[in-house]
Amino acid sequence: MLQPVRVRSSGTRPGRRTRWHEITEILNRPISQELLARDLTRLAYVAKDGTPRSIPIAFTWNGSQIVLCTSKNATKLTALQKNPMIA
Repeated sequence: MLQPVRVRSSGTRPGRRTRWHEITEILNRPISQELLARDLTRLAYVAKDGTPRSIPIAFTWNGSQIVLCTSKNATKLTALQKNPMIA
C-alpha cells in the first residue's frame, strides 16, 4: 500500500490533505494496483475486412481512464472509428 511520505497540517494549504487522502485511497484499490502493475494488454476488435483481431497494445492508467497507446496512422484506428466495439 502507498503511504504518504509527509502530510502537512491541514492549516497550511486548505484542501491539500483531503486531496492526498483521496488519491491514496484510489491508488490503494485492488484494481488500481492491478492496472499500475502492467503496461501491456490485449485489444480485440473487428478489422476493416470484418475479421476478428486480437493484438497486444501498450496502455497506461491515469486514475480514471485507461489510455491505449498507438501510432496516429495505425490501421486499427480506422477500423475502430467504423466499429468501436472492443473486448
